[in-house]
Order: sequence, then C-alpha cells, then structure tokens
Amino acid sequence: MTDKCVKCSKTAVDVGAPLKKIHKKVCATNANTGATFTTSSARNEGEPLEVLIEKPFHRLNDRTWLHNRSEKDVQKLLIDIYRLRMDDIFKFDHMVENDSLYSGARDGTNGFKNFLSLVEGKAGLLPADWSAEKKEAVIAFGQAEPEKLLFHKADKETIINRYGNAQMPMQMRLFGEQVYGRGVGGQAGAPIIQLQMQTETGALYGSTININPYR
Repeated sequence: MTDKCVKCSKTAVDVGAPLKKIHKKVCATNANTGATFTTSSARNEGEPLEVLIEKPFHRLNDRTWLHNRSEKDVQKLLIDIYRLRMDDIFKFDHMVENDSLYSGARDGTNGFKNFLSLVEGKAGLLPADWSAEKKEAVIAFGQAEPEKLLFHKADKETIINRYGNAQMPMQMRLFGEQVYGRGVGGQAGAPIIQLQMQTETGALYGSTININPYR
C-alpha cells in the first residue's frame, strides 16, 4: 500500500523516502496557515536587497547563493549570516565563539574577520570577483554609521524584519552550514535544501515558514 501524504496526496516515492517526515510536517503547517506555493525567495516590499535571485535553494545546492548579487547585497548578507550564526550557536549549541559579542567583545569585527577567512577557504562560495579590497569593504560596512551592524546582535526575528522575508533565516543558516561544515544543533541541512528545491520547481506546495530543524 502506498504511503500518501494526507494533505497534498504526494507519496513517499514523489518526495523521496528520506524527506517523508519533513514533507508531512511542511504540508501540515501549510494547511494550518494557508501558505501558498512560490518559486521565488519570498520577497516582500520591505526587503533591502538590490537584486532578487530566483530559486535560492537551487543556488544553495549549487553553492552559488552569493553569486550574481550586487556588492552591497553581498556585504549585508555576509554580515547577517555571521550575526545569526553567533546567536544560533549561543542559544541552541550553548557555545560562544571567541571575539564575538557573546564572548564579551566590544564589537564583532574580529570574529567577523575569522568568519570571512572561513568563507574564503571554501571554494566557490564567494563571488568570482571577490578580492582583498572587497573583504576590507565589507568589514568597513559592518562598522559604519548609522547601523554599525557588527556592534549589534541579530536573531531570527531581526533577520526576518530586516529583509521582509520569512525564509531568509533558513537560507542564511544553510549557507552557514556550508561555511562551518556543521548545522546548528548538529542538524543536517541537505534534506531541507532538497525539499525546498522541489517546492521551487512546483513539485510540492511551498511555504515561507522556517521549516528547517533549527528553531
């Protein structure tokens, strides 16, 4: 007998057996919230990014999530990926990274520099035109008035409000896993990427809700 999802009639074969439990959770949540399918990155009018990329989870799967964006967008995203990661590991892993605001540092500049070095060490994650000058520019951007982003913490709600996009924390966490080699709480993000890729191609009903294993 075929194991069907009672919400959308997809079978375990349709979504893949490893994703079955996650898929059923997504569909149940969508049914309760009235969420609808979308192929974009769920952009709202308040999102401060200059460039909207299509199928962001396909980009994550290809490890090109930061590619083909404006320099300013790359700067914002790198800073906020770092800030969210620091908050996540503090809350969920009960860990504190050296030189972060959570360790008592006056600002997160040195911790952010360490993060950038990690990203640079992962082939292909940064745009092809990344350079030492761009690295200095993003550090300066994080220190600049009026926001002084590296002087302030950021959690999931901060990111959602800043970008007007309920999926942005999920995308940032998945990118962070590619940088650090480990998901927050030890959770693997690959099944989430695969599920969301099916959503982006219309194979599943989608949601702008954070359905990944992180809180």
